[in-house]
Amino acid sequence: MGLHIAISAEETFITKFLSLAEQLHDDITRLTIVENSNADEFNFDDLDVIERFNYDYKKFANVDWDTVDLYLYNDNLENLKFLTGAASKSVFSVDLTGYSATLDQMPVVVPRVDEVQLEEIIEKKMASLPHPQVSQLMYIINSLRNNQPMLYVSVNNVFPVTYINRDAATTLAKQTRDFFNLTNSEDSKLSLAFDINALTDVAPDKQINFEAQIQRLMPQIETVHVNNLVAPVFYGTTQTVSVGLTTGNTIDTGIVEEWLGDVKDFEGIAYKVNQSSPKRYTAEDEGLSLLEFSDVVTAENVKWKSVCDNEQLILLQTIELVNLFIDNNLFRPM
Repeated sequence: MGLHIAISAEETFITKFLSLAEQLHDDITRLTIVENSNADEFNFDDLDVIERFNYDYKKFANVDWDTVDLYLYNDNLENLKFLTGAASKSVFSVDLTGYSATLDQMPVVVPRVDEVQLEEIIEKKMASLPHPQVSQLMYIINSLRNNQPMLYVSVNNVFPVTYINRDAATTLAKQTRDFFNLTNSEDSKLSLAFDINALTDVAPDKQINFEAQIQRLMPQIETVHVNNLVAPVFYGTTQTVSVGLTTGNTIDTGIVEEWLGDVKDFEGIAYKVNQSSPKRYTAEDEGLSLLEFSDVVTAENVKWKSVCDNEQLILLQTIELVNLFIDNNLFRPM
C-alpha cells in the first residue's frame, strides 16, 4: 500500500502540490482534503490531477486518522488545533505555515539547509517549517553563517497586500482606481494604495516572533532585528538583509566569494540583478525558483536583497519534505 496523505490548504495549493508530486505517484495513493477555514467545500478548477490520487473531502472529526500516514497543514492560525489533534492520533503532522515554529517543543526543519532536528522529528512525529521569510533568510545566509562570525542580523521584510487576506488585492485595486478617478472610497478606512503600513497595524494576526525563529536556527548570532512592512503591491515578498561581523573581525573576501558561489549554485535560488518581483509559478514551468537573490554589497558588513513568492516557496519545500521523509522511512510501515 502507498501513502495516505491528509491536507488542509486552499484549492490552488493542493492542485499545485499534487501536480508537482506526480513523480511521487507510486508513493502517494490516497488523499484526504481536510476542512479549510475559508471553505465549507472545495471546487477545483482542475479535477483531473485530484482524481488521480483517490481523494475525498472530510471534516476534521470525520477523518479516519488510523489510515492516514502524513498530515500537511497550510491553513489559518485559527485551525492550528488540527495539527496537534492529528499528532495526538499518532499521525505524522507537519505545519507548513510556520506558526508553530517558535514553540520549543516543535522540531523545525529547513529542507537542505537545517535538518539537524530530524531525530527529534522522528521521535515526536511532528515538524514545522519556519515562517516563509525565515526560510527566505536561511537559504541565503546558510553558507555565510557556517564560515563567518556574526554580531547581528537585521532584516526588513516588505510584504504584498495579499499577505493580509484574500480580499486585500481587491481592496488595493479599488482604492487605486478611486485615487485616479478622484473619488473617495468609503469601504475601508485603511489605505492600502500608495501607503506603506506596518504589518502589526494591518494584519496583527500575521505578526509572529520572527526574531525568536531566526535565533532558534542561528543561536550563535547575538542580536536579531526584524522589521515588517506591507506595501501596495499584489504579490512577492522582498527581503533586505544586513549582517554585521563580530567586533574586530574583517570580511574575508575568500569566504564571501565562496558564499556567493554557494548561493548561486544552490538549486532553487536564481541570482538576478535588480529583480523586483519573483517569477510566478505556472503549470507549464519546468524549473521553479525557491526565491531570487540580488544586489549584494560587501563593506564593513554584508548586505543583499531577495524576493520570493511565499506560496511557491512553501510548495517546493513541501515536496522536498515529503521526499526527505520518504527517504528516511518516517512513516508507519506500509
